[in-house]
Amino acid sequence: MAHKILIVDDDANNRLLIKTLCEKKLGYETILAENGRDAINAALQHKPDIIIMDIMMPEMNGFEATKILKSSDATKEIPIIIITSLDSREDMIRGIENGANDFLTKPVDYRELFLRVRNNFKVKAFNDYHTLIGANILMGTESPFLSMAEEIALTHHERWDGSGHPMGLKEGKIPISGRIMNITDQYDALRSKRYYKPSFDHKTVIKIITEGDGKTNPEHFDPQVLAAFKKSANKFKDIYEELKQ
Repeated sequence: MAHKILIVDDDANNRLLIKTLCEKKLGYETILAENGRDAINAALQHKPDIIIMDIMMPEMNGFEATKILKSSDATKEIPIIIITSLDSREDMIRGIENGANDFLTKPVDYRELFLRVRNNFKVKAFNDYHTLIGANILMGTESPFLSMAEEIALTHHERWDGSGHPMGLKEGKIPISGRIMNITDQYDALRSKRYYKPSFDHKTVIKIITEGDGKTNPEHFDPQVLAAFKKSANKFKDIYEELKQ
């Protein structure tokens, strides 16, 4: 199956140029978007391997779109290559601040495109398979605890609605241990500060998980696990505060 590249640019000529280079020269499948908002929707729907993102676009620019994509568990592992002007150091700094992985300079050069894409495919492959590495380390044990750890390592990024990774498992195909760890891991991630997001307080995190915020949605979680989470939410707060000290 061909690798998929999402190309985001409001200029039709630029989209066509990069699309042609990616498809004809590099042999990749492409998905096109005209602005940052469409890019976010396309990334969630098609799960591309790499995103090539222009900066100046209507509705939502490339910086805003990159920040949102990198703050969502569903898309944060996708490498994003920002297209910038040759002498635009400020664009590069802002891109890094918002989570961009790499940069392409205008006008786009075939050799540079090839090298940037190739290197970022390696990054994507590593991110996709780090969960498999953890599972392989624990594989074959006779201990029930380590067997469960293997399940968790392999499936805690899967989502109830099938939008997770690395295998895109859905509903009951996800082991219960993975379903429980998924919501636990999400709570911890939202409470914790990251370079692309602030830490959120307990009340805000509960609201995000149970009601959704466009990036995290209740549909990501097993309904029964979500119901149990709501009943035990204060215990999550107590444990987090205890371990944080």
